Amino acid sequence: MKPHRVCVFFDTPVITQRKKEDPTYKVKRERMGDALRRQFPLTGSVLKSLAVPVVQVPGVEADDMIASYTKASLESGFNVIVVSNDSDFFQLVQSNASPTVSLYKFRTRWLMGQDQVLQLIGGTSPRLHPDLRVLRGDQWGKTPGLPGGISKELAVELLETAGGLLPLLESLDNVQDEALRNRLHASTDMLKRSYRASKLDDSLALPIPLQDFAMGRVNQAGLALLLTDPTLVKTHALEV
Repeated sequence: MKPHRVCVFFDTPVITQRKKEDPTYKVKRERMGDALRRQFPLTGSVLKSLAVPVVQVPGVEADDMIASYTKASLESGFNVIVVSNDSDFFQLVQSNASPTVSLYKFRTRWLMGQDQVLQLIGGTSPRLHPDLRVLRGDQWGKTPGLPGGISKELAVELLETAGGLLPLLESLDNVQDEALRNRLHASTDMLKRSYRASKLDDSLALPIPLQDFAMGRVNQAGLALLLTDPTLVKTHALEV
C-alpha cells in the first residue's frame, strides 16, 4: 500500500456544537487519562518535525473534518482509508463502487470494507449506521435509543423502507403498528437530536487544501523510523 496523501486529525478542547445542543452528549465516555493527554502536544511536535499535515479546528470535531475531507477526496477520484477504531466511521465506508472508502482498525489490524461493516451492523448499508444506532441506542451515550426498545430487524426494515431516519419520522402514517407509531411520534424531537449527534457532517470548509496532504512533502524516512521505533518520538520532538 503506497498512499499518495496523508493527514492527521485532532479534536480541540473547545466545546462543540453537538455538546452545546445536548449537554448529555458523550456523557458516559470516560475522561482521558492524564498520561495519554500529555502525549498529544508531544505527538503534534513530532508530526510537525516530519512535515505531516495536521488538521485541528477549534469547536469542530475531528470526525466531521475527516468526513468532509473524505468526501472531497472521493470527488477528486482518490480512494480513502480512515485509520481509527471508532465505529462512527462505519457510515463513510463504501467499497462496492469506485472510488472507495475503507476503515483500518489499527488495534486489530483489520481493513474493513463494506461487506465487513455489513456483517457487524446487521444487514443495512453503512450509510444508515447512524440511523440504526439512534433507534437502537448507543452504549457510549450518544443516543438512548427509542424508549421501549426496538429490535434490530424491525429497525432495519423501517429505515430501509423509508430511506433513513429523517424520512421515517416525516412519514409516520406509513407505520402500521399503532403503538410503535405513537412511540416514534412522542420521541421525534429526541431522535432527531440524537441523529444530529450521530451523523457526521461532510460539508465543512477545508482549512488545508487537499494537495497539501501529498506524501512527497512528508519526511517519509523519519516517519518510517518512528513507526519502527516509537521510543524515538521524544528525540524528534526535542529537535523541533
